[in-house]
Amino acid sequence: MQDALGRAAGTGTRERRWGKCLCAAAVDAKLLPKGGEMLVRSVGVLLLFAGCAYANYMSRSDESSFTAALASPPPYPGSPVRIDVRPTLTYSRSVSWDDIGHPYGISRSTEASDGISIEVTNQTAKTIWIDWERSTLVDSAGHPRRVVHLGGSAGTPDKPQASTVLEVGASTAGTLFPADAVVLADGSFQRKIYLPTQLPGEDVELSLQLAVVVDGTIVTVPQPIAVHVMGTTTTTKVGDKWPRRGFPCQPLVGCGKGLVCMSLSSDFRCVLER
Repeated sequence: MQDALGRAAGTGTRERRWGKCLCAAAVDAKLLPKGGEMLVRSVGVLLLFAGCAYANYMSRSDESSFTAALASPPPYPGSPVRIDVRPTLTYSRSVSWDDIGHPYGISRSTEASDGISIEVTNQTAKTIWIDWERSTLVDSAGHPRRVVHLGGSAGTPDKPQASTVLEVGASTAGTLFPADAVVLADGSFQRKIYLPTQLPGEDVELSLQLAVVVDGTIVTVPQPIAVHVMGTTTTTKVGDKWPRRGFPCQPLVGCGKGLVCMSLSSDFRCVLER
């Protein structure tokens, strides 16, 4: 305590790790002479104990992976196209925590998902066009959602998509995502979960409304898609008690031996102590 106060001459914040505990002292102190000695008269002292951080600090992540079966009946008789849907897809959600049980903890969540892979075949005796901009995916609540087609004429949520030309008997394959599930993060587009994450239960009904241009006329071909969550897999990983070099950290918690928590361009990271 005396050592911490002795280093806190003036106003400021100091951090010290004592054994397995961390003490952060925010001190407003004055040094006063008395009989050849320097005394510290504390005007205000705030001590924050991290509660033996070695015992409490850890990093942990829980990742849940989902597998869904897709069932799709053939389009109505006389449909200008045949739509084949890949029967399964997977998606996952990962939630990670740094410093569990500590007031300075951080929680992060990431998601990743497959799209709905389809193959569209021209069944007419003439050239047709697939108009991806006018196509939608109707969710289980009945809301039409614009689709992004990732394929021969790959689109992004913020740009119009070119139509795909199909000659007689020709096919095109690609992957569809609801546009609002493809978000820009860290300089690239990431695909969020747009399908159910509950345990196996009732099917969720979706409907692809594919816009097809035949002889200059737009024909909407409905393609029902039943989604059934077949199962989930959850994996838990527990990391080191203290963040390693290059890992995110919290200033009041610190890093492993020989490392310091330093502010970099966007966050705090553990670097070698100089």
